[in-house]
Amino acid sequence: LKLLDLGYNALSGGIPAAVGNLTRLQILDLEFNQLSGLIPTELQGLHSLGSINLRRNGLTGPIPVHLFNNTNLLTYINIGNNSLSGPIPACIGSLPMLQYLNLQVNNLTGPVPPGIYNISTLSLVALALNGLTGPIPGNQSFNLPLLQWFSVASNSSTGKIPTGLAACRYLQALAVPENLFEDVIPPWLGELTDLQIISFGS
Repeated sequence: LKLLDLGYNALSGGIPAAVGNLTRLQILDLEFNQLSGLIPTELQGLHSLGSINLRRNGLTGPIPVHLFNNTNLLTYINIGNNSLSGPIPACIGSLPMLQYLNLQVNNLTGPVPPGIYNISTLSLVALALNGLTGPIPGNQSFNLPLLQWFSVASNSSTGKIPTGLAACRYLQALAVPENLFEDVIPPWLGELTDLQIISFGS
């Protein structure tokens, strides 16, 4: 089995741990259901996975720390709009092909693993509406040349708005309101000619 798509149903209960036995699975889509409970640690056995979409369910607990340790083919992670808690696993920052990362509207806490800001293939980073803390790296540790969408709105991020965004020439949406940034309005905003959405306010 290479594709398991059960999205947009009314499925309830937990995600069966046996899904982790589908070692040839490339696409797992369970979005828009009523699934609850923990994300099974057994899913870390999905070594061929390229896309995982669990958004808009009722999943709780932490994202398993080793969930993405052996998924180097992943390009798409969407587990937004659940009730997940705890930190963002550092292993996400080591995914060499990741293009889309949506973890927004959860209860995630702690700092964002710095490796995430160095995944040069990323085009979307959506981390809004969590409890994330700490600074975002500056331009020397911020390398997202293909970035189009960046949202960390409604967290508790501190420090300055990352100057590395100035090099994101494809950026179309930038949302950083309701944080604890201490900065001026970045002068480089006018140089990003693809920008369509800028949100700094509440």
